Amino acid sequence: MSKNIEQKNQEVERLSDKLAKIKIGVLTSYTGLKVMDMNELRRGLQAEGVEYQAAKKTLLKVALEKAGIKDTDPKNLEGSLALAFGYDDEVSAPKFLKKFQKSNENLKILGGIYEGQFISAEKILELASIPSKEELMAKLVWTIKGPLSGFYNALNGNLVGLVNVLNAVKDIK
Repeated sequence: MSKNIEQKNQEVERLSDKLAKIKIGVLTSYTGLKVMDMNELRRGLQAEGVEYQAAKKTLLKVALEKAGIKDTDPKNLEGSLALAFGYDDEVSAPKFLKKFQKSNENLKILGGIYEGQFISAEKILELASIPSKEELMAKLVWTIKGPLSGFYNALNGNLVGLVNVLNAVKDIK
């Protein structure tokens, strides 16, 4: 069923509002995905805090222009388009889509929108290889913990040695 002009304008408004709020947007082609796979994809992205929405190429082009992103034309991209809107961080959407793409070759990453500019699919895949914020924080804690543990063990070793010497002196007397 085709949409009337008012519905199309509302759709463009929704898309441009989302594009203005995102930290990253990933353009994908979902041609050939089965309904079960699409539902699995949406659920997985939702768990990551990412919204996934299909869009017509003409409406997406108008929304991109309205959001100030003019260096891409969705009409040049192949397949049925959908956009993953990442609001929280820059790597969760690319990371999940890359993982999903490995198990389902019908999903194709076509590119993305990062800091108001169109970026290639290769750049999206590079972003997907960056560790998440939680992983980086865990590595930082581990890095800080290492020297502190060594210092603690050195001090504790001296105290244990002193206690052992004092026990030996006590046993002798």
